[in-house]
Amino acid sequence: MAREGGRDAPNPFIDHLGLEIVEATQGVCRARLPVGGHLFNRYRVAHGGALFTMVDGTMSEALLSLLGAGDDCRTIENKINYVRPVGGGAVTCEARVLHWPLAFVQVFEKGGFDCVLGNPPWERIKPRQHSL
Repeated sequence: MAREGGRDAPNPFIDHLGLEIVEATQGVCRARLPVGGHLFNRYRVAHGGALFTMVDGTMSEALLSLLGAGDDCRTIENKINYVRPVGGGAVTCEARVLHWPLAFVQVFEKGGFDCVLGNPPWERIKPRQHSL
């Protein structure tokens, strides 16, 4: 099946969510998502998928603002940690493209990093008290 579209084609899913791109220029994108009933889950808070889509769309628009007219991009991996529920109102998101060789010029002038460590999410767990 042939696909039509591209970066300038309408995005019905984004439109359905109500995601508004406030600004997308020079590797920075700011977006706004009004959170209302159609985005709520059964607990009457914003569905995580809607928030995830906002983050993904905002990152894509930030990158697209740097690419040429014939270029496009796709997300290949993404992770999000939900800190607290969103019960309504509007959520804003800002994404900035980080181009490692430009952000760490001195390191890349010497050949780059030997190792890059991530900051994995963690949670402190208290051991259970067992009574015998």
